Amino acid sequence: MAFIEVSCVSKTLTTNRGVRHVLNDVTLSVDQGEFVSIVGFMGCGKSTLLSIIAGLTLPDAGEVRLGGELVRGVRSKTAIVFQNYSLLPWLTALENVHLAVASALPTWTRERQATQARAYIGKVGLANAAHRRPSRLSGGMRQRVAIARALATEPDVLFLDDPFGALDALTRANLQQELAQLCSAEKRPVTTIMITNSVDEALLLSDRIVPMTHGKDALHSRSHVVESLTASVRRPRRPQLKPLRIGDVGLTAVRLRARGASAGQVPNRGGA
Repeated sequence: MAFIEVSCVSKTLTTNRGVRHVLNDVTLSVDQGEFVSIVGFMGCGKSTLLSIIAGLTLPDAGEVRLGGELVRGVRSKTAIVFQNYSLLPWLTALENVHLAVASALPTWTRERQATQARAYIGKVGLANAAHRRPSRLSGGMRQRVAIARALATEPDVLFLDDPFGALDALTRANLQQELAQLCSAEKRPVTTIMITNSVDEALLLSDRIVPMTHGKDALHSRSHVVESLTASVRRPRRPQLKPLRIGDVGLTAVRLRARGASAGQVPNRGGA
């Protein structure tokens, strides 16, 4: 049995324009320690599905089980990173992380909680900005705090709702690498589901990609389309820029390169 089981989930939303069928009979399985990305166009229901899996929203039909237990709310040992950072503006970066650690790990001593918060602020490269409030941090730095806050609680499940969507390309690429390294460095497997509009981002970070597609009446989830494309390259991955020439036109090809792979190695795509 998979660690996360989404079974026949449906969701309908009522707006001023009427009733909208967002999700219809969605089924998804995620194994423990797996990194799964859900991709699709804007407004297709990705975030709604993530909210249901995380326990933030109840489905109209179907069920979600996490570790064999029915999801009826946000469970412990779960962390969520939102696109809008969701930091408390009156607390410093370090205090935001410390508050999360104290709430998630109340049995720890205050000294151990403080040490944990400082360690993860350092892991995301913000040791020198630890005492700044969010208003004095850039967008990329705020998202680093949000990632540190999530991982510092030592979750076994991590939900990411398009965490890099509002960032510039360079900051986005740097944070993608930091997230991949942090998830891979954890002592125990962190099961991760990420919402993204970027296929490149999904290819870089994921073990498996789940596209959201139109059905006849609503939206359906399919998990088999590009599964073999990502499973053959070990995480963490990093993009490799290699100049190519086709005729007189100079091009740049981006290839996923596994840790320890040779410079010219092309990932086996399993016939995809």
